[in-house]
Amino acid sequence: MLANSTNILSIVGSHIYFPTLSNSLKDLAGFLGFRWSSVTASGLESVVWREQWEEDRDEAQKAKLLEYNRDDCLALYIVTEFIASIKEREAKGARERFRSDKLVYTSELISPTSGKHKFGKAQFCLPDLEVINRCAYFDYLRDRVYVRAKNRPGAAKSSSKRKRPSPIKVNKRLEILYKRCPHCKSRRLSESRVLSRRVINMKFLLGGGVKKWVTAYSSRQYHCDKCGVTFIPPEYLQSASRYGDDLVTWTIYQNVALGQNMLKIERCLREVFKLNIPQCTLHRFKALVARRYEPTKEVILAELLHGPSLSVDETEARLCNEKAHVWVFAGRNGVYYECRGSRNGQFLTDRLHGFDGVLVSDFFTAYDS
Repeated sequence: MLANSTNILSIVGSHIYFPTLSNSLKDLAGFLGFRWSSVTASGLESVVWREQWEEDRDEAQKAKLLEYNRDDCLALYIVTEFIASIKEREAKGARERFRSDKLVYTSELISPTSGKHKFGKAQFCLPDLEVINRCAYFDYLRDRVYVRAKNRPGAAKSSSKRKRPSPIKVNKRLEILYKRCPHCKSRRLSESRVLSRRVINMKFLLGGGVKKWVTAYSSRQYHCDKCGVTFIPPEYLQSASRYGDDLVTWTIYQNVALGQNMLKIERCLREVFKLNIPQCTLHRFKALVARRYEPTKEVILAELLHGPSLSVDETEARLCNEKAHVWVFAGRNGVYYECRGSRNGQFLTDRLHGFDGVLVSDFFTAYDS
């Protein structure tokens, strides 16, 4: 019996979500309609009954214990039958019946697409609060009051004009020219349109420090009169991105290692380096670096799985419009992070495949497998 036993409540904890305060047997079975014979009966109370029966051998206490154990078995039977019925109906493909029973797959839950606040006229429970709210606009109006000039009737217009951004100073110029065709090695080349591009980058100084560094690339499109191939120098195509790798590295270092958000990094680039790079571009830097370090991530995970021990935990992370969970795998020589959309731990079996060491975790039931 012990070898073939299954912890039903651990299955519930990681796969089925009841609208109850906890995943205890009393809450689950009570939600499904089961009622214990004794309202005050509990596991702690049964220990007291057992000790009293061992001392007095009172048949009334023994009857209480037997009745409580029988109720527990019936409650567990009801929960188990309910779980088994879900699996049976899922195998039959009876999705419509699921909806009639108020059972919903988590994959079908519609997450809120936007967490934006809908502005409107606030409704206050007290009139005085409405007066206070109106007074809050005084500073707003005071900052936008224009003093009437003596020589000009009417409201004075703001003298500040929007200035055009100053041109970026070029630190280095590179001209890429070709004398031979890279395909047939012929010198019979014809030059067509002129190509030019500026790459904005950072330059790290040997004595410490960093400065903005702009490189201007220029080249031409060539046509080979012998083999008929039209080409652009490969060295010019390698500089296709407007932003250099060192600038991307500096941005990610500020964000990950120093904990600065992209809003502050954008402000730093604008005020210190005179670079107007939008936040959406800075976020694309993160995606670029993530793809670049994908092989490194796999190497770290493989090394952790060959270690003697592995500590696992997960925590909630707030994104812009939704929630996610970050799973952390820590070993002796490294740490591996993985962001997933839910706390469902079914992926752990595949992710930790081949690990035969000691797994250190908390009591979250997803780790039982």
